[in-house]
Amino acid sequence: MCVDIDVESRCILETRRYGLFLVLKIEVEVENENGPSGVRTVPEPQPCYCEPHLDINPVLFIKLTDRQAWILEENGVCLCKVIDNWPDHWADFKCIFFAGEDEAFAVFVKRRRDLNADDRVETNHYDGNDNREEIILVRTDVCKAIELVKKGARRCCVIREPFVH
Repeated sequence: MCVDIDVESRCILETRRYGLFLVLKIEVEVENENGPSGVRTVPEPQPCYCEPHLDINPVLFIKLTDRQAWILEENGVCLCKVIDNWPDHWADFKCIFFAGEDEAFAVFVKRRRDLNADDRVETNHYDGNDNREEIILVRTDVCKAIELVKKGARRCCVIREPFVH
C-alpha cells in the first residue's frame, strides 16, 4: 500500500466580520502496490486486480488569531484569492464555507498552471509548469449558499476556535 497525505494548497482568508482563517486543501490518496489501475506494474503470469483505492480531498478552515496569521504570512502563506463572480467552467467546486450568519463563500480549486487572465484571479506570474493547486473563494449570498447546501453541496470543514496554549 502507498499512502500519500499532502497539503495541496493553503492560504489565509480575512473575512469581513469573523476574523482570519487558515484555509487548507488536503489530499489523501491510497493506492495498492499494484499501481493506480490495480494491475501489477511488475510483469507476472496473471495480472492482479486488487483494491483498495482511496482519494479524499477536503477543504478545511481553521480559525486564527491575528498573531498566528501574521506569523504564517511572514513565512510565505499568502492571502486567499477572493472574487465576487461565480466562475463558469474553470475550477472544481469543493464546498460552501459559512463564515457567520451573514457571510458565505463558495470554495473552488484550480491548478495554478490552468489559471489565466480570463479567470479574474491574480496569478502572481506563476510558472506555466506549476502543478500546485490554488484555492479560490467566491463571495456568495447566504441564501444562495443555503440553497446549494439543501441541493447537496458539501459544507466545508471548520474549526472555529484558534489553537492557543
